[in-house]
Amino acid sequence: MGSLQILNYSNPHMSPFEEFQRWKHHPETLKYLQGAVTDSLMALELLLRVVLIHCPK
Repeated sequence: MGSLQILNYSNPHMSPFEEFQRWKHHPETLKYLQGAVTDSLMALELLLRVVLIHCPK
């Protein structure tokens, strides 16, 4: 699981890490995360594909 944050948000005191942690620990989100298995290489590959697709050529 990951989160892509746009870094030009208007609140200079907001922490993207803290916001992601807050979202992960929300009771509605936890329902889907209980017992989930992480696969770091798959997540990294997906992230790289998204970045490469959206990079200007």
